[in-house]
Amino acid sequence: DVDDTWDDDESVHIALNGTSFTADSESGIKQDGNVLTISKKGTYVLSGTFEGQIRIAVSENEKVHLILNGVTLTSPEGPAILETLADKLIITVADGTVNTLTDTTTQTLEEDTLQAVIYTEDDLSINGQGTLIVSGNAGHGIQCKADLVISAVTLHVTSLKDGVRGRNSVLVLSGDITITSEGDGITSTRTDKEGKGYVIIAGGTFKITTGGGAGEVIVSSEADMRGGWGRSWNETTSTKEDTVSQKGIKAATDLYVLGGTFTLDTKDDALHAVKVFFRTADLRSLDYGVGM
Repeated sequence: DVDDTWDDDESVHIALNGTSFTADSESGIKQDGNVLTISKKGTYVLSGTFEGQIRIAVSENEKVHLILNGVTLTSPEGPAILETLADKLIITVADGTVNTLTDTTTQTLEEDTLQAVIYTEDDLSINGQGTLIVSGNAGHGIQCKADLVISAVTLHVTSLKDGVRGRNSVLVLSGDITITSEGDGITSTRTDKEGKGYVIIAGGTFKITTGGGAGEVIVSSEADMRGGWGRSWNETTSTKEDTVSQKGIKAATDLYVLGGTFTLDTKDDALHAVKVFFRTADLRSLDYGVGM
């Protein structure tokens, strides 16, 4: 999840050129219209510009390592990067590069409506020392239907819905993350499976704005403080009821804040979960009566 290195000699290099590509090996790579599909496990180094979609579809026990090495992807329909079958997709943003991913419309695949710039059915890890810019014009910025891990990367997300969305869980280990969204900034959504639906923030720098910011959210129940390895409180209920959730960091179950620097300007709750845990000795410096 955190290893951002790769063996260049063992990798397949794909040079994108507008609406076409060239590669030093085309085994497991196929283009059909504006969709470039990778169907073989391995490491793929992408560079250049592509007006289309990169699709990952391998076997359910295989991993794909995708290296973004100065890439601009603009998808005319659906996600710019779409994984439909794999054990895990690992995206590494190469050091010293700026990579831009943009979608324009939703996409219908079987019975699902896909509305995210990066969309994965399985586990997703994003790491690296470069910069990744995600522009979500159809809905979410990044959506993972399983477990999502983010490490080290400089990430800028703008979205019409949620910025970063993991169904099972979201784990942020480190990074410089800026999110401007009309929905939640970072969120996990699963409530029907024990041990899932959590968000862990282990470190990093976060600047999150939701719904234009500057909300006035009043907590209607007092926090229940606990001791132990950190501090926690039970879910609080805002007196404001929005039809669209516009929270900063939201967990369907538990939210763990173990470290990091945060600037949260949210229309709805800044932090929201069934239980919020802080690795800190004292929460008195936090104004949890407003925006929590």
